Amino acid sequence: MGRNIRLPRMRATTLVKELDKAREAGRSIYQLRDTIVLGPLDLKNRTVEVAVDIQNRHFKGRVDLRYCEFKQAVKFCNRTFRKEFNSGDDTDSHTVYRKNLICNDAIFVSVA
Repeated sequence: MGRNIRLPRMRATTLVKELDKAREAGRSIYQLRDTIVLGPLDLKNRTVEVAVDIQNRHFKGRVDLRYCEFKQAVKFCNRTFRKEFNSGDDTDSHTVYRKNLICNDAIFVSVA
């Protein structure tokens, strides 16, 4: 795959809707590959029932996972997070990962 190939783009709000649709459809996993996610990804105060497998490319907006609960494994591999990745802090607003959180080869450009 050449570097000049234009990657598909997706709004972060669409990603949230697709996670809900995967659960409603009874799927066990939501996968997304080679896509640039635009805008803030806001999953705070949500429960995500399906496994999440998002690999390759970029999140352009901030990611807010405070008070989110992931019931299955979460894989953010080969991703670049350009803005803040907020999964809680030492004393408050922790994200709950019931299974594994895998971030192999992920790059956090800003605060994580």
